[in-house]
Amino acid sequence: MPEEKSPANLAMAAQIRAEQHAAQMTQQQLAAKSGVNYETLKRLLKGSRDITATQIVDLAGAFGIEPAVLVQRAVDRMPVSAAATTPDSTDYEDEYEKGNLDLAAHSRDSESDEDETYT
Repeated sequence: MPEEKSPANLAMAAQIRAEQHAAQMTQQQLAAKSGVNYETLKRLLKGSRDITATQIVDLAGAFGIEPAVLVQRAVDRMPVSAAATTPDSTDYEDEYEKGNLDLAAHSRDSESDEDETYT
């Protein structure tokens, strides 16, 4: 049975397709202009692949918009129930139990951020 696609991936895919259409670009042109691999782009456009922050930045640049605008437009497409949910500690613990998250690494990252001094 195929894995269910996340509402966030589907919304981002729909928004990228909308931006692509508005810019009158083919998938090949978008891949070339953004630097996102063509095969990866095809999977992103289907919503079957998670998108990275780097890919959001690259695609937004290809469309001539800020990454935050691309993300906000995608969020606006999401069903309210999906957009309104935020992970809580239980979600992280569930992911850890499945082997998808290293809580110790997350903890170390958080602690190292606190130790940094910004001038």
